[in-house]
Formats: sequence, C-alpha cells, structure tokens
Amino acid sequence: MPERSMSMLSGTSASAQAEWEAAQAAVAAAMGGSTEGPSISPQHGSSQSSSPTAAPVQLEPQIGPNGEDRHNHWLRTKSSSKSQELANTEANRRTLYELLSMVCIRNRCQDVLDIVGLGGNMKPNDTVFIRGHTGLWLGVKGEHEIMCNKADRGSACGFVIESKVAALRHGAKIALRIVEQSGGGSRLRLGIAPGGEARVLPRLGGQRDAETQFVIQMLADAQSQVASGMPIMLRSVGVGKNLEVEGEIVRAKTMESGTLQRLVMEKVPLDSEIPPACSDRELPVQEQAWLFRRGVQLALIDKQALAKYLSGHKADRTELLKAYTMIWEAEWRANRPSYSSTGGDDSAAPSPATGKAGPAASQRASSRPRARTMDKLFDMFSGINADDKANGEMFTDALRSFFATALRMSQLEADCVQRVIEAFAAALVNDKTFIEAFTASMLPEKERKSCAYSSPEEVVFGLAYTTMMLNTDAHNQQVAQKMWDTKKFVGAGKDCGCTSGLMMQIFKNVQKEEL
Repeated sequence: MPERSMSMLSGTSASAQAEWEAAQAAVAAAMGGSTEGPSISPQHGSSQSSSPTAAPVQLEPQIGPNGEDRHNHWLRTKSSSKSQELANTEANRRTLYELLSMVCIRNRCQDVLDIVGLGGNMKPNDTVFIRGHTGLWLGVKGEHEIMCNKADRGSACGFVIESKVAALRHGAKIALRIVEQSGGGSRLRLGIAPGGEARVLPRLGGQRDAETQFVIQMLADAQSQVASGMPIMLRSVGVGKNLEVEGEIVRAKTMESGTLQRLVMEKVPLDSEIPPACSDRELPVQEQAWLFRRGVQLALIDKQALAKYLSGHKADRTELLKAYTMIWEAEWRANRPSYSSTGGDDSAAPSPATGKAGPAASQRASSRPRARTMDKLFDMFSGINADDKANGEMFTDALRSFFATALRMSQLEADCVQRVIEAFAAALVNDKTFIEAFTASMLPEKERKSCAYSSPEEVVFGLAYTTMMLNTDAHNQQVAQKMWDTKKFVGAGKDCGCTSGLMMQIFKNVQKEEL
C-alpha cells in the first residue's frame, strides 16, 4: 500500500481548501447552523438526543510520536493486516469514525454515516433500540403489540437493559424494559405471550417473569462482550424459542438461527462521545472501500444508505462499488466452509449473520432432524446431483453473506440493483476456486435459451438477479399472488445457463429461509 507523505497533506491547493471549507459549511447548515461536529442523518439520531455537538472539525494533521500523521499510520497498519476484521475497540472505533467522517464530507455522502457503533459495549441500564434484519426498528402498536415497522430510531421504541451481570456476553440473561415516553417509571417489558407473539407485558416477579426474560445468543465471538451494533439473537426464557422478525411480525416461533432471528441492539452515544472528522486528505479508491467495509462491520456505516450511494450512476462510484464488493468476497472466501460434492454435513454451514461456521449454525442444523430427513428425501427424488447441491449451497451462502454483512438493497431502484448485482457477479467470478466448482452447474452455451448469457459473469449475474426475484416473491408479504414455482424457476435458469439441479437446490434453500 502506498504511503502518503506529509507534503501531500500540507500542500493542499487553495481551491481544494475552499472546497473542504464549503463542505464543512454544508454540514453546519444541515445541523441547523451549528459549526460543530459531523453531519448525522436524522434517521440515525435518537429521540432522546439533540443534534450531535462534537468538537470542531480538525484541519491540521495529528502527528504521532514517530513523526508520522496518526491517521495515515493507523490506516496503513490496519488495512495491511492479515486479519479480515478490525478489532472492536474504542480506539479503533474512534479513529475509523474520524476517517469515515472525512471521506463522507469529501464525497458528500454524510447520510451513510451512523453513530451507534460508537456506543461501545452494552451494560445494564443502557437504553437501546432493536433493529431487525429488514433494516427497520421495533416499535409498539396500540398498547400491547410489538411490531418491526419503524423506519427510524426517532419513532422506534426504546428499551432499558435490565440484568444481574455487569458485562453482557453469550448466555447472559436480560430483560428489556419499555422506555416510558412521559418520563415516568415503567414496569412494562418486552415479553413473549404463551402463543409466541411479542407483546408489552408487565413485570410480575418470580418464575412468571420468564415471559419477559431473554438469553443473549452471540453470532460471532462468544467470548466477547455485546457491543452496540453487533448482530445477536434473543432466546425467550419463557417459551425457549428465538425472537424473530418476519415482515412486520415479531414473535418467538422456532429454535432456528438464521436470517429471521438476526437482531441488532443499538445504543446511541452521548454527543461528547462523537469525535470530529480528521484532517482533509485524498485517499485512493481501495482505501475508501476498506474504510466503508470496516465501517459497516463496526456499525459506523448504514448498509442501506451505503448501497444507495455506491450504486449511483457516477463513474467514480462504480469503481468504489467494485472495490468494496471485492473486499467482501475475499472475506467470504476466507471464512466459507468447504462445499464438497459429497454433500457434507449441514452443521458445517456458516452463520448468515457472520459468514462463519459456528455454534449458531450447528444449533440450527441439530434443531431440525425432521427437516434434514425431508431434505434427503427431496434430493433423492428430485435428481439433484452432488455438484449441483454443493454449488447451490455455496451460491445461496454467498448471497446471504452479501445481504447480511455488506449491503442492504431494499428500496433501491432497478438500475441501482443491477449495478450492485453486476459487482457481486464480477467478484464471484474473480474467485478462481468458486468459478472452477461452479462451472459444473453451468450449461454449455449451445443449450442456453438466451444468447445474452455467454460469459461466466453474465451467467452468475442472471442467476443472482433471478434468485433475488424468487426471494421477494416468496417472502415479501406485499406480494399477494405468488408468481414463482419450481418449474418456472428451473426454466429461468435454463435461460441464463444453469442446470436444473442447481436451480432446484437454490429454490429449496430460498423457500426454506429468506436471504
């Protein structure tokens, strides 16, 4: 990675300096005239907090003890590390946010910034908001019903963590008390009714409080503390099942550990905890993509807003989107299990929230012996060969990882979706191991119904787009009349150059669990 000298930072032209000052002025205007702090999109703010009032944006480089610019040194050291993830420490979060703020001001995309990653580790008495895999937040409908339909934190329901443990880790038991909007005390909690529905329930005391108690299930490192913005699961003590979001409905229905059960607890930091942007500097596309990727991982970048920005029509964003997607693919490739053509054990499947094999995936497999039996019968009578089964699992896993950890694509326009899927397909085809295995499930060109899919990249693009359409048709509650069945999906696969066995395996995977 090229090192930037101090002359690059200090030799900023007058026009560039004027442009930087204009960008800061725009930020101040967006914050209602304040000259302090980075701009935060209203959807990222808390109903309990005023506009962020951090220290003024710093224009001079911060020189470290070794004489090198502190931010340059941090970026060069961390981005060249072999570790696929950035350690979730307070120092890393602050420095990353300072760099991201600078990049977002430069690129005029301040709305992609989020602040919940600065909230740090969760502890008792913290006020949190809960976000589902759909990108929406939990709220109260009427007096008792809990729904996942709030489009911003300002309208979402706040919960106060109650627990007897000081540090929240895997297995910690907690209760979530509803924040009283009037400011008075509240004895109401998030609870699970006997039928599994999420409800606002009173604190009863004793064994009956099991209805309002949950056990934290970590989806990543079980030894680490639960940090703001980290994906987790919540298992109801009362019914022994995991809380899940399906459409707007919130309930504890199954022991599954998949997409529907993935939740995020978010804590909004104090204004004084939001650091200023670092000094202005020009970074290459690869470093910007790395910063955005780490920002998503540490909940400092909103995946939905980032998808909208990266999929824009401007040429510089196309390059940035490609670099960002390549970084995601390298991480997915390093962590994915081996999809052998012998079938393998489903318990080796990775968690959809992390892309890594782990306890959550094992629990999902072991909790469904009947489902595994049905899967074997399906494979036996469907004619899916071992290559198609392995490739179907691998391709579905790639899509799940991409949507769970990289970009959230709901509400994007068709042109934007196309650009994202093009970058996704290019990243997969660039993976030699993937494409060598996947070729076995691609039809010869003469057997493809459409001449529009001739190259491997075009085939993967067509398959990804078709699979997304199937996912929407199968799981979007607004789709009243379902359009896709196995026969139609297999036919669409032949159009874009994929075998029937591959399409049937993907159809089964998507029908069973939303991407």
